[in-house]
Amino acid sequence: MFSEITSYQWILLCIVLVPLLIQWIYYVGYFSVLFVKPKTVNHDALPCSVIVCAKNEAQNLKELIPLLCKQNHPKHEVIIVNDGSWDESNQLIEEFKLTYSNLKNMYIDPEKKLSSGKKLAITLGIKAAEFEHLVFTDADCRPASENWLSHMSQQFDEKHGIVLGYSPYRKKKGLLNWFIRVETQLTAFMYLSAAKRVKAYMSVGRNWAYTKSLFYEVKGFAEHHHIAAGDDDLLLQAMVKKTKANICIQPDAFCYSEPETTYTSWIDQKRRHLQIGKYYRGFAKFYTGLFVFSHFWFVFAIIGLWIALPHLWIVFLIILGARYLINWISLLLCSKRLNDIVPAAGYPFADLCMLLYWFGMSVYVYFTKKQVW
Repeated sequence: MFSEITSYQWILLCIVLVPLLIQWIYYVGYFSVLFVKPKTVNHDALPCSVIVCAKNEAQNLKELIPLLCKQNHPKHEVIIVNDGSWDESNQLIEEFKLTYSNLKNMYIDPEKKLSSGKKLAITLGIKAAEFEHLVFTDADCRPASENWLSHMSQQFDEKHGIVLGYSPYRKKKGLLNWFIRVETQLTAFMYLSAAKRVKAYMSVGRNWAYTKSLFYEVKGFAEHHHIAAGDDDLLLQAMVKKTKANICIQPDAFCYSEPETTYTSWIDQKRRHLQIGKYYRGFAKFYTGLFVFSHFWFVFAIIGLWIALPHLWIVFLIILGARYLINWISLLLCSKRLNDIVPAAGYPFADLCMLLYWFGMSVYVYFTKKQVW
């Protein structure tokens, strides 16, 4: 069969094989770092300051504060930066302070502050932090266990001044929830494997950590203070010039978030996240762009060549089968390490959904105005 393929036809087949090889560099080359169980860290957990920025999050804080203050950690403080809330947040935090001596309440008076946004709140929280090692999460997140903080802090060492955690969305019923988890997992595979294999380019503000001295060394958010978003990704891309990022993917160290429940709210959330992409540095754009482009390249190439060379249908089936099998096995191994194989088990339907998502959101973001954070 293969001996009957002419040189010209081989050239055409390469149009399909090149994007396939690019995908395997990601799925097998980069993602394989997530196949194995994380190594046990032997050094002691470091003193940490946990910083949470909250605005009108009283209901969430009622659940979150005890989970943070009672972490199984030798020495830590919890700083709630109350960004001008007008609900009962301030009273709630003050009441909790009577129970937890390691809790701090930092209220930002909206009438006195000169600027707005999460970056100001984070900066003030860092200035108030007693310890060098800072761990961040959001008010609507919940640590998976009382060992979350210890796992995160143990990933710091002389070479790694940043720790990237994983923040999955809780499992619910319905197609939207399934796809939210699919997209979240694939995004995590990308940024976690990049941090270990090449260079970190993305973080998730719901679960990550860095040192106070590193924040000041890059002058905080000064480089992108004019951009409302980017308190995680853009800050990380400035920081990796000075240090390396480690990853923490023990299930006990996850921070779970509640997913959006309507397509409208989810699309609006993703638009805000994706709009920051144009501010990414060159490597980040190349790394993410090539991954997405290779998928479209493969699909259009194999459809076009199937039409041009229909007599080679067996060859095309072999290529398709190899692609789906290898990619699927890779995703299953990664998702098993992240404690949820359901999203990967739906491949190749998930693959089709991701193509539609990438195309649809790219068009939507391009033609919509940037929102204020």
